[in-house]
Amino acid sequence: MYKGILKFQGFQGQVDSQVVNLKPTQSILTSILDANIDMPYKCLVGTCLTCMCRIESGKTRYLIEVDNIISAEKIKLGYVLACQAIPESDLIICTTGCSGIYNRPNMRESVTYVD
Repeated sequence: MYKGILKFQGFQGQVDSQVVNLKPTQSILTSILDANIDMPYKCLVGTCLTCMCRIESGKTRYLIEVDNIISAEKIKLGYVLACQAIPESDLIICTTGCSGIYNRPNMRESVTYVD
């Protein structure tokens, strides 16, 4: 039986001043929810924009292509979809009280799926 110290294999995130362990194998949203931090979300597939947040520091990559979902301007400002963004470094994440997060004129409140 191994009796050493197990080091967390991942990154550290600061989410609205709360510290969270971010796993490089799961989305930012999943890590935030695993830490019992409330964050708005709906679809979990990157279409509703509800989990949009701003990365103030650090790097991420996406599970899907988001250029047709988030405007180029928002991407340049550091906005990401937390349900589809994977951490590639330590992050400082703003989910509430960030300029433009919840006052988006083009935010869709729900998603309708058509068969």
